[in-house]
Amino acid sequence: MVGLANRPVGYSESNVDFLSPLIENIANVIQHIKTKRLEKHQQNEISNKEQRIRSLIEGMDELVFVLDKDLNYKEYFIKKNTNIQNSNQFDQPDFFIGKNNLSEIWLVVSPQSPFKTTEGLIEKRHRLAMVELALNNNQQLKACAEEFKLPTPNYTIDTLNHLKEKYPQNQFSLILGQDNMVHFDRWKSYEQILEQHQILVYPRSNANPQSSELLVHPNITYCAASLLEISATDIRTMLKQGKVNSKWLPAGVDTYLNKIINRE
Repeated sequence: MVGLANRPVGYSESNVDFLSPLIENIANVIQHIKTKRLEKHQQNEISNKEQRIRSLIEGMDELVFVLDKDLNYKEYFIKKNTNIQNSNQFDQPDFFIGKNNLSEIWLVVSPQSPFKTTEGLIEKRHRLAMVELALNNNQQLKACAEEFKLPTPNYTIDTLNHLKEKYPQNQFSLILGQDNMVHFDRWKSYEQILEQHQILVYPRSNANPQSSELLVHPNITYCAASLLEISATDIRTMLKQGKVNSKWLPAGVDTYLNKIINRE
């Protein structure tokens, strides 16, 4: 502890010169302490604000994306269902019924995607049959084989145009996994799809960030739903090994797959 006080006879210039380094050091120490206290206070404030924001966002029912000041994607928050035990309890496609005025969901079985080869692909008739089994006679969900009539590879814009022409009374939206949005700008006529159709995006835990334009586009809605930790790649690997995991597949589909595998 250092104490400085007034002297009855005052301080001479030599006294001042002698004490100046000490006073400056004491002033620097005091300023350093004040700065550290201020920094700690500000850090606590920031931490408390972030915690309040996270608690608020995680309590929401919708998917929330966080962007920086330049509208670049940083992260997203989603309210998770902590009661999920296996894939049979994950959200089904009818999660989307009622959202954006959807009254029906058509699950389109595609003979060939433009981004994939047909190598190792199960015959389209078998895939259609398994979709029908998975839907379990749900009247709001339909297996759609319209792409069977179209040239391959099957481009989404061609399918949408075909459906609009065949069913002019219907208004079609597009449901995509979030991983599809990463390269959505590579799709044929993707601008036309965005302009003419609403897109509902289902979250994927392993999806890479997409462009900020797609994150804020008015015709794209990011929906809150339970994250699926199972990928199509995992299922294909399982099938190549001749295995069928019933926990990963809807009831009836596992039996059907076993029959196909055993025949082959």
